[in-house]
Amino acid sequence: MAIAALRSAHGQPLAWPEGARPAPVEDVVRLGERERAFLLQVESMLQELLTGGLSHVSELTSARLLALNMSARGEGLPRLAALLRNLGGTVDLLVRRDHRAEERDAFALMARIHALCAALAQAEGDLAAALRGRLRRDFDESAALDLLPLGAHWWQTRGGARSLTVAFWDLGGARVLQATLARPDGTDTAFTRNGAWSANALCSGAGAAERVCETALRLEQPRLAEDDRLALGGATRAQPLPMWAADDERLRTLGCGNWSELGERLRAATGLASEPFDAVLLRPADTRLPVLDEAQQRLDWLVQDDAGQWLRLCIPVGPEHRQRLDNLDRFTARRAPVHAVLVRIERSAASTELMPIAVLSSDAKKKLQAVSLDFANEAARTTSLANRILRMFEARQQQRNAAPMGAPTLSARLLAPVIDVAETQAATGRMVLTVPQRQRLHDALDRTGSVGLDALANAIRAHLAAPAAAPLLRLGFLCQLLGELDGLPAHKGPQAI
Repeated sequence: MAIAALRSAHGQPLAWPEGARPAPVEDVVRLGERERAFLLQVESMLQELLTGGLSHVSELTSARLLALNMSARGEGLPRLAALLRNLGGTVDLLVRRDHRAEERDAFALMARIHALCAALAQAEGDLAAALRGRLRRDFDESAALDLLPLGAHWWQTRGGARSLTVAFWDLGGARVLQATLARPDGTDTAFTRNGAWSANALCSGAGAAERVCETALRLEQPRLAEDDRLALGGATRAQPLPMWAADDERLRTLGCGNWSELGERLRAATGLASEPFDAVLLRPADTRLPVLDEAQQRLDWLVQDDAGQWLRLCIPVGPEHRQRLDNLDRFTARRAPVHAVLVRIERSAASTELMPIAVLSSDAKKKLQAVSLDFANEAARTTSLANRILRMFEARQQQRNAAPMGAPTLSARLLAPVIDVAETQAATGRMVLTVPQRQRLHDALDRTGSVGLDALANAIRAHLAAPAAAPLLRLGFLCQLLGELDGLPAHKGPQAI
């Protein structure tokens, strides 16, 4: 193989013996008959699940989705396998009536799977390769990297994977780089949240994540993938550098300081073949104290950009985020400086949420520090209950006096009745439209047609003509796509854009 590669590089391709000739690249990425038959199995499963109703799923459904996930990996379709794994995890939560999952989450995943299957069946060449996804990342050795630690966070997928991800700011490339320690399931009992943070070394010379987040680094012989992921281990070696001072001029160039630019990046990451980014570093000009939204069960934190525009960051209330919630509340209560905020981008059924996971602050000695909200030990409040209640009212008054925010976008207002009808049908399994549902879709059809959303209008028209699982999934995916193209998440009320 080495000789064949050398001859090919010099324009003298090897004359392969009969029967040993490698398959052309286009044959590798184009789907074969067996793969197309597998896609039909997936489509059949989706239709069966949808017509049965997502409110009536059983344990057998979750097991069948797990089997499909394993088959997808065997067929060389890792992108589809990941979606099936997450759908299986969501269905498992629905079976157990877990509060962390709703029928709309499963429907959104099913709509994306349906769209991906349809695209894979037609795609060729580079598009087919992108839609397939990659079984493993290719890491190239790069020149030495000067990195500033941004913090770490712990996360778990609905498919069972557990991971600790450490984020860095690459000074030379002006970008966020991430390195991940992960396990695919619960078989490795030694891999725990606290152990991964304080005991598992990232690479030679670096130590565990807890130590890494206390100092700047220079990575020698780093291995970097195209999607800005750092490979751990190997020949990579870390050299600790002095931590920055709080008045370092380089802090003014970190991350994104204008929320309009963030919206553009979110729109660019939309689509089946795109590689969505899941973390961004924000550089707020001002912040407000977090306020608990009792109705939505989340802690909202408003941050302002250099243009005076406000953005809502939020952490859902739940046992998995308890330490993150407490640390953010205590951190902001002590009025610590905020130089930058590391945000995880969470895409769900019909929305995009921005969740703070770490904060760049500075200590009493004016040294920069990365506060990881999942692992920090922020001191408990010492103020009385009365003072805390007074501070809460003051924070709400500040938010009411903040600059006016953007209203829900046109697409959000147009999609709301369509999404409501689609999700109701998916939950109940009743494909026959009721009279009120037909009326709502007809009204939406008139409005979408009048503003030139022809693709959405045609999908609504097709579902009205013959209500069934396939047109419903197609309609659901188009609604997702239009919502994602709005860029920044749209929220009702005067508090956030």
